[in-house]
Amino acid sequence: MMAASSAALAMRFPPAVLLIAILLASSATADVADTKGERALYLASANFKLVIPRDDWLITREQTRADGKSVYYSLSSAKRDMTLWFFLDQTPVCQNAAACLELSLRNKIYDGAQDMKFAEQPPFKIAHFMLPGTEGTRSQQHLIAAAYVDGCWIDVHLIQPARESGSADLLAFMKLVTVK
Repeated sequence: MMAASSAALAMRFPPAVLLIAILLASSATADVADTKGERALYLASANFKLVIPRDDWLITREQTRADGKSVYYSLSSAKRDMTLWFFLDQTPVCQNAAACLELSLRNKIYDGAQDMKFAEQPPFKIAHFMLPGTEGTRSQQHLIAAAYVDGCWIDVHLIQPARESGSADLLAFMKLVTVK
C-alpha cells in the first residue's frame, strides 16, 4: 500500500519537486531532546536550547513557521498543575530582554492583569501577575519571561491556577529554566 501511494505521488509530482519539498520541510523543523533529567526545546537553526526539568511535561502542541525561523510549543504538567508556552522567533523586532518583555505584555489578553511584579533572571526579564477569572473560570497566575539571545526572541509563559502562595510556584520553576 505504501509503495502504491509513493508511486502515485511520484507520478503527480516530479522527483525534483518532492525533493525540494522534503528539504524545505526538514529545514523548518523544531526539535526536542530528552535526557533522564532534562527536556530541551529548540529550533534547529538556533545556537541554543531552552532546557527545563524532564518531570512529566507533555507536549500538547508544536507549531513551526514555514520559513523555519520560529517555533511555538505548548506543554502541560499534571504534577505541577502548570502550563508552559515557549515561543522562539529569529527576529530583530526586539533586541534585548526588556524590549521583548514589553512586546509580550502588549497582548490584549493581559489588559486585566493585577498585581504586576517584575524580576530579572539573566538572560530573562520577568513579569508575574494575576488574571482574574471570568464567569465559570478560576483566576490564574501568569509568569512571562523574555530574553533575546543570538538574534532570537525567547518567550516563556507559565500559567497556573491562582493559589494562596501567589506566583511562588511559577518563580521557583522559572529558576530551573535555562538557556544552553
